[in-house]
Amino acid sequence: MTQGVIVSHCFNNMVSEKEQEAFTNIKNLIANYQGPILGSLNEREDIKNLLPVGSNLEDDLNYLNYENPNRHKAPDIIYQWIKDNNVQTIYLVGCHYNLCIRGVYNAIELASQKLPKPWQDTFQAFIIEECTAILLDDDIVTVNEYAKAGNEIYNVIPLTQIDLGDHKDNFVRLQVVERELVDFHSFDAEFKKRVELNQYPIRVKINEGPDLDYLKVGDTKFVDYLTSLTGADNIEIETDNLIEKNEQVKIIKWFNHLPFLAYQNNESSKEKNLEKKIMHFVGNHRWPRFVLSQWLHANHRDSCLLTYWFTHNYLDSPEWGTSQLLEFMTSEQIQQHNNILPLTINTDENKDHPGYIDWKFTSPLLPFYNTAFVDLVCETWHEGHTFMPTEKIARPLVTKNPFVVYGPKNFLENLRQLGFKTFDDFWSESYDNDSGTKRINKIKIILDQIINMSMQQLTKLYQDMVPTLEHNLKVYNDLQHKDIMKVFDK
Repeated sequence: MTQGVIVSHCFNNMVSEKEQEAFTNIKNLIANYQGPILGSLNEREDIKNLLPVGSNLEDDLNYLNYENPNRHKAPDIIYQWIKDNNVQTIYLVGCHYNLCIRGVYNAIELASQKLPKPWQDTFQAFIIEECTAILLDDDIVTVNEYAKAGNEIYNVIPLTQIDLGDHKDNFVRLQVVERELVDFHSFDAEFKKRVELNQYPIRVKINEGPDLDYLKVGDTKFVDYLTSLTGADNIEIETDNLIEKNEQVKIIKWFNHLPFLAYQNNESSKEKNLEKKIMHFVGNHRWPRFVLSQWLHANHRDSCLLTYWFTHNYLDSPEWGTSQLLEFMTSEQIQQHNNILPLTINTDENKDHPGYIDWKFTSPLLPFYNTAFVDLVCETWHEGHTFMPTEKIARPLVTKNPFVVYGPKNFLENLRQLGFKTFDDFWSESYDNDSGTKRINKIKIILDQIINMSMQQLTKLYQDMVPTLEHNLKVYNDLQHKDIMKVFDK
């Protein structure tokens, strides 16, 4: 399986500064990329000349262009190209995002539905942020400006977050889930190949933001293992962990802000009509999420709004975290709770996006925040020295809801570093000094306090919190990637 690039809709009449910036980025990308490329309706000679011979189609791949009588051909054309080149991931570039490019993306989605399983299950497609512009009210804007104006963006990824192989950047990508190094054999082989060829420096891209000290190869720390192969001076590690510290190798912090800032200027926050006391929305499994979900469902479900989409029958596997669960409940209770999963909210919206795992599909959750008092947030990373805020903490910020966070130690403190206020005037936030079991037990105390309050009392308490909540909403809507990096990339 490989990656491919689709270059579409680069026209001569696109002459604004921001369109030109997009074209410059497109040219730099395809000039250095040697993988499969498919072009569609590219007029600009400077871009056409960079495309492989025969790759620039006259067919319009925009499936949503109803004036194009051949638009229904687009999914078939893309499907055949995917099959012929064994493409697993597509990166889409061109102008304009909200018109042509979203239409091409739609054709890609239709094409992917024809792929056999498991190919279809793991197929991905993204639009590169810096390689497109957006038409907004007769003005040309960037993706970030478009989002700031209250518009939702989907399937967009920053250029710095992608790996287009040896010909673009000297990346070796490592996926991490909890402490597990996913497909480490392939990573190890690629890393050693770079060492053998003296392709220095070797940059290791860690997906998302784990604490590097928690990653091991057997009994050896991951960083120690890498340095034993080639020396510390030859290695760079790129991570989304905004507070990563490592004295052995060069750390490059790059925070993918799109999930965290996905809801900026969203109008979902309305007058509260409190029907529930606690909301706890879970997509994928982590053992602390299971602990809190089981406890809330077993003891307080009538007062809670709960989802837990993940369900599998391998309770004995390490990734399930059964040993940790047994600190809080019996094996019978584990099995009993697992048997009732998934927990879902019965809305038309969630039928098309089961799991709410992908941040791009979580907007249908926002209206529910007007019906419950506090959000129990379970962030992606919860172990060690790490801070990588996601859409999970963003949802209560944009909907003006108080929150309690199960995450790593000092998550609230780091959130305050960005200008947000938390709720230590209303309940103890000493849990932020702890992680793991201690943090869970302190959070349970807070939730019990909230459960024991009447809806009238919670409504009054909410009114007392309004200045804090309004403050958080303003900070969130004004926040930019550069602001985040200024605070943490020191």
